Amino acid sequence: MNVELLMVIIVVTVCFGVVFNRDLFAPPLIVGIIFSIIIYLSLFINKKWELYIHANTFKVIVIGILFIGIGCTVSRIPFLLNRQSSYNFLNSIITPIKIYELTLIRCCSICIFIISAFSIMNVARKVLGNGGISNLIYAYRVNLLSGNNLLPSIVSNLILLNYAIGYLCIYVLINNWFATNKVNKSLLVPIILPSITGLLQGARGNLIQYFLFAITVFYYFYMIVKKKRNVDIKLLIKIVAVTAVVIYAFYILRIVLGRNNDSLFLDYIGGLLCAPIKLLDTYIQENHAISETWGLETFTNLISMINRWRGLHGIKYSDYANYRIINNISMGNVYTAFRAYYSDFNLVGVATCSFLIGVISGIPYNRFRSSVNRKNKINYALFLYAYFVYGLAMMFYSNTFYEYIVNISFLKMLIVWYLLDLFFVKRRIKVKV
Repeated sequence: MNVELLMVIIVVTVCFGVVFNRDLFAPPLIVGIIFSIIIYLSLFINKKWELYIHANTFKVIVIGILFIGIGCTVSRIPFLLNRQSSYNFLNSIITPIKIYELTLIRCCSICIFIISAFSIMNVARKVLGNGGISNLIYAYRVNLLSGNNLLPSIVSNLILLNYAIGYLCIYVLINNWFATNKVNKSLLVPIILPSITGLLQGARGNLIQYFLFAITVFYYFYMIVKKKRNVDIKLLIKIVAVTAVVIYAFYILRIVLGRNNDSLFLDYIGGLLCAPIKLLDTYIQENHAISETWGLETFTNLISMINRWRGLHGIKYSDYANYRIINNISMGNVYTAFRAYYSDFNLVGVATCSFLIGVISGIPYNRFRSSVNRKNKINYALFLYAYFVYGLAMMFYSNTFYEYIVNISFLKMLIVWYLLDLFFVKRRIKVKV
């Protein structure tokens, strides 16, 4: 049913494309387009992998994508009732944003990076002993995935602080580029250092988060400046080209991170993209019972945090998502986001959880598009939606949306962004150095 699934997803995506004015970065279009690409790729490896999608998997995927669009559409209703056009954002004015005490922010970012890098390498040496940088990075990652986070909590919070600073600097960098046509190189340090920290932890996800956040902000600022009501082909070509470069860099980084294998580029990327669909199909065909713990897979981070507060053992992803080898091909242990909702709540859960994703992401999305930003230096609706895009784009891979939002870390991130804006952008409270 691969071809049938592809056709249905394309039809659903096109329908929501009409609803959301052909905006390729609308929540249902992001999810629908990515799943369409992956299902299309599956047509070329279905024999080798025996990737023949069954009827139940067909239902899960279609229902999931459909209800994301429905949820996003529902979140748009209040704006329609107020007669707010979804093109209002084109009347926004992009003015330069000044970050006060930028030198202080850069120094803090550098200090946090040094502390976090030293702490990460120290943990890696305790696990592995001596070794090269790639071996130490891999050892740290394996140790972290096993549930043993040996970093002091203060270091973990400092790393989160540095990531939050990076998001703010990305936004300001792109904003000021459109406002002045100049690149403020001073903002690059607080962006690059958190990215390196993520690599030292053996993770490439942080780079993807920053990339998708930047692409989203750039896309909408471009539309505002050019007064484009619909997608610009030239911009789309540029985004595809940059994305291709990032994907290749993603492939190269596996060596630095100690994930060596002999796969060629196309085999590696194709497998990385299509394996979750194959594993989801396998899991559904095995007819597993619903999770004994309510929301175990959907809200893993939240439940794990509550357990630790109660003095119990935390929960890690590998506790329920097993690594699979099918036809002598290592598939990993990621099953798309829909496995979590299906495992916890069955088809009703797929519809409900997907609907809520559409509503949650649709609120800042529709708020941004339906309003004119002339007073605030930072468009909070665009900022928050750009952050959500990572969770939407990665739904083909894992339950990233709820993992990154329904937890205490996201609350901390919101607080840090608010304080950074208060102290260093709006400067309602002055910092003297």
